[in-house]
Amino acid sequence: MSKINRFFYKKPIRIAMGIFFPICCIWGAIYLYNMEGHIPCLFQTTTGLYCPGCGAARASRSILHLDILKAMDYNILFVIFLPFVAYFVLKYYIKYVTSKDLLPNINISRKAAIFITTLFIVFWILRNIPFYPFTILAP
Repeated sequence: MSKINRFFYKKPIRIAMGIFFPICCIWGAIYLYNMEGHIPCLFQTTTGLYCPGCGAARASRSILHLDILKAMDYNILFVIFLPFVAYFVLKYYIKYVTSKDLLPNINISRKAAIFITTLFIVFWILRNIPFYPFTILAP
């Protein structure tokens, strides 16, 4: 194990991360809840095209305000995949802090990974077509 890996697995660092990470998540949620306007997307600002993540901050804010339909209007893929991403973040947070793998693994087959990647690429392309019904996918 390298020196960097040994450093990050020391107990005081894990305790600090166990406290620091939830505080950052809560602060971020409070910030998004109270935020006015939206966070500009660097990709969209630079190219004029929407990336697959455009609208995710506004969707997060809508979810915090319990407006799921509005969140789906901003970025439907983000809303669909958020529970899975949250599960994986929670799983690895618990594993890092406690050094125990308490939550079960969700195995993703190669075909499923290819399907999800293809879905994101197709979503990215379709949301940039400037004709109805594709304009519905734009944030």
